[in-house]
Order: sequence, then structure tokens, then C-alpha cells
Amino acid sequence: MSCKKEEKSIPKDDAVATIENYEKIVRFLSITLNVTEDRIVYDSDQKQFYVPNTVYREDLEEAQQRYNGANEYKLTYENQ
Repeated sequence: MSCKKEEKSIPKDDAVATIENYEKIVRFLSITLNVTEDRIVYDSDQKQFYVPNTVYREDLEEAQQRYNGANEYKLTYENQ
């Protein structure tokens, strides 16, 4: 018998399913904010990412723009 590696999945609702690169953006935010991916929450009503019990809130569009422009991050973390 072999152990199956447990895959980490981010819960998705209908609004999240339509966001391009959602998982990559959450990973990007996790690394840049130094929190685990499961701490990052997406509020589909406000269209914002936030970390509960902190002051961090960022609009979806702003997070997407920061991710799209993060060339050094992509070279370091996405090409491994």
C-alpha cells in the first residue's frame, strides 16, 4: 500500500469559480502577506480578499494587477 498525497484545495463558490488565476492569486497573497493560504478569504459581495482579524483588505482587481505584475515572484515561486 502506498499513501496518497493529500491535495490542498481552496474552497470555491460560484463567484470564485469565475475568477481567472484564483489559486495563483491566493498563493501569491499567502507568500507576500506571510500567512497560510487557508487564512485568505474572498468576499464575493465586496469583491475583496481579506485576512480575518487583521486590517488587510484588497480589491480583487488590485490583487490581480499586483499578481500580473509580480515577475520576480513568478520566477521564484511558479517555476519551481
